[in-house]
Amino acid sequence: MLSTSISLLCEASENELFTFYENYFKTTHVKSWKVLDLFKALLAEYKPISHDCVSIFVHTFKRFGQNYASNNVKMQHTMKNLLDKCDNVINSVLARTLVVKECVETNVINQNVVHPTTSPSSNQIPSLKEVTPQSSSSSSTAAATTSTSSNKPSTLKRVDNDDPSPSSQNKRRSRLSVSYVKGLSLDEKLQCLADYYGNDNTLDLISPGVIPVRFASIRKRISVDLQIPLSLKYTRNERSILIKIIKATSLHDLEVIVKDIPLVPRVGFQSYIYIALSKLLLLYQCDQLRNTTHKEGWYQGHLYADVFDAVFLFDPCYVTKRTECHATTIKYLKKMKQIASDEKDVKVDLILFNTQLGDIFSCEDKPAEAKEAEVEADIKKAKDLRQKRLLYIKSILPHPSLINSVEVISSQFYGLSLTIYGSRMTEKGTIIHYQKGVASLPPTFSMPEVAHFLLTVMSLQRAIVLDLKKLTAIYQVGLEDSISFLSPNNDGMFYRDDSPISDDTSDTSTSSDMMETERLRRVLKITTDKVNAIGLDDDLLSCEDWEDLLVLNENDS
Repeated sequence: MLSTSISLLCEASENELFTFYENYFKTTHVKSWKVLDLFKALLAEYKPISHDCVSIFVHTFKRFGQNYASNNVKMQHTMKNLLDKCDNVINSVLARTLVVKECVETNVINQNVVHPTTSPSSNQIPSLKEVTPQSSSSSSTAAATTSTSSNKPSTLKRVDNDDPSPSSQNKRRSRLSVSYVKGLSLDEKLQCLADYYGNDNTLDLISPGVIPVRFASIRKRISVDLQIPLSLKYTRNERSILIKIIKATSLHDLEVIVKDIPLVPRVGFQSYIYIALSKLLLLYQCDQLRNTTHKEGWYQGHLYADVFDAVFLFDPCYVTKRTECHATTIKYLKKMKQIASDEKDVKVDLILFNTQLGDIFSCEDKPAEAKEAEVEADIKKAKDLRQKRLLYIKSILPHPSLINSVEVISSQFYGLSLTIYGSRMTEKGTIIHYQKGVASLPPTFSMPEVAHFLLTVMSLQRAIVLDLKKLTAIYQVGLEDSISFLSPNNDGMFYRDDSPISDDTSDTSTSSDMMETERLRRVLKITTDKVNAIGLDDDLLSCEDWEDLLVLNENDS
């Protein structure tokens, strides 16, 4: 991207910004043109960020777009669409993106602050040489992290989190090579990053600054391969309603939209949109959402019940449990003796429970007045619960490798903001935590943000159901195979390797190995075929992000 000596966006001239925009559109394929991406690139170029960035961007981009000319009809048409939808995109996403980015940068600074008790002296840290794990002098050297702690008081300082924190007194791990990681398979990438930058075979992609910036392209590839971002799903009727909501400028407009939503027959999530909009219409009339002193019970009873819980009312695959309910995952793991019997049960604010597979989703709530430490405690509790859920699911699958197809999702409310998290496990047991999406309800009347929130919640429910369908299919394959061929899913559940029943002739042992190999091949093939065939309803459309839905024409697929 074009470099500049000017650090603040407000100091940049209009011509300079026009040059920046022109360079973006020249170097970006027309299919990838996004108002949001352009704005993010602008923020990355002009730092520090000021609160007038949004208005400056809107003004200059519109002037640039109005004067834009191209012989390519598609490029000209795409630019017109970007201009037409610019205000809606900004009102719903971009203004909040500015706030989120500032928070992220603050968190990175905080996480990169070394405290006096653990801060290594500058002369104690040797220079690093970028190598691959194989090129280290020994495997133990490559696997170990080192640290040198100092008890002398010192001032706090910011350091670049370019490599894992030292953990040994005398040696430091070699710098991990980006080119080496690029050549690995997905599971190997995750394992390698977890070894270097994780903890207890767990890789946290949520916290900023954990993985060095130089791995940005690899993180992006991992995000695509794991399908981390929440895919937005909707029907054409739902999109039509959402577009009307976006264009609403008054409570009267909203009332007309609510009255026009058909409830019989029930199709898609039109009923949910009706319930959520009806409640929001009343809350905006009373100006209740601007009050930040509401307690958790108020949010649960007067807001979350209608704008969030209601989306889960219409599917018979699970039961909704609300307010201080115990997670059954902990109980199951205790019975299977995979965790300590005296481990405390976990209480959750919202759980979706499936009678066959147990808890499939959880959500924690915190009011806007809650302290940040309380929210962080909720997030950690949900992360631990997702991790235990993966352990339980892996134990009931016909083969451990099938855990790759399973995703566990949870969410966190903090006042009017909703954050969605996900976790996966590799075949070798590496656990990956990540953030799937964020949506917020505006405290004052702003319908583009409301529409974005509703679409996010509907897409979340559909993602949960899709994951449940996949898990059910995998589980059923194992049961059906066991019944058809009279072979248990997991022999280890019945006999230890050193039990008398395992002492057999070599011929019998070889025969058993062949039968087990054939069973696994059969189960994996059937399961893979079934999982790949699972999808959502044919009438559903999808888009990568909110901007795609806004720019989509009625004739587009």
